[in-house]
Amino acid sequence: MLFLIDSAIKNGWSLAKKNFRFMILIMITILFIQWIFYSFLSLLGRENTKWLPVWIMIIINILSVVIWIFINVWRKNINLQIASKWSAQYSDFWNKMPKLFFKFLLTTILYFIAIAVLFILPSILFFFWSKVVFLMILAGLLWLIAIIFTIIFVIRAQFFPYLIIDKWLYWHKALMKSLEITKWCLRELIWFSMAKFVLIILGAILAFVWLLRAIPACQIATADFYRKITSTTKSSEVSKSTIKKPLRKIVKKTK
Repeated sequence: MLFLIDSAIKNGWSLAKKNFRFMILIMITILFIQWIFYSFLSLLGRENTKWLPVWIMIIINILSVVIWIFINVWRKNINLQIASKWSAQYSDFWNKMPKLFFKFLLTTILYFIAIAVLFILPSILFFFWSKVVFLMILAGLLWLIAIIFTIIFVIRAQFFPYLIIDKWLYWHKALMKSLEITKWCLRELIWFSMAKFVLIILGAILAFVWLLRAIPACQIATADFYRKITSTTKSSEVSKSTIKKPLRKIVKKTK
């Protein structure tokens, strides 16, 4: 499946080049929304925040989560449509958002809970067992294993937002489906992540304009990679079902 990496990167780059103005408009809109929000937070930070009521701080935190979800769902929805070579529109921000907001929120909470269980618990053991040499070594090994499993989980579960947008899955189903479709392509996903990282670093080194094209190219390439692995899993399931059906008919006839 190494051909998927080359194909996804090439498609992401060509589609980002083709939709360069549209992707720049999306990036400017996202940066503008974030700039307004963080400017508001900086104005509050200039004053003494101790006098602010607790409910205002709660509203600010909830608002930051809402903005983060809106931006992620909007960007990934557009990337998925561009990767599918459909006509993406600026108004796609509002089309699916009301139905996807709580699905994305609940699945993201479960996602971070899983990361916390994989990584934070061994870290706590390492902290409490650090006074004894044997237990410290054991906790260090557990912590190292936890880091490896956390990285693997993050890489394999990265497609859950696309499954929420594309398949309307949520909660544990989106995470389990992402782990399922990436079961046999972990090595390819690691190389794919490294290729995207190198592409963004080269974009930052060469020129700022090239970076503006490299970032959406990596995002579209990720959506294209998702399309390819879901299509391959579907085709394999179809091929298996087509093989089994004639055999059942033959057995019935012989009986």
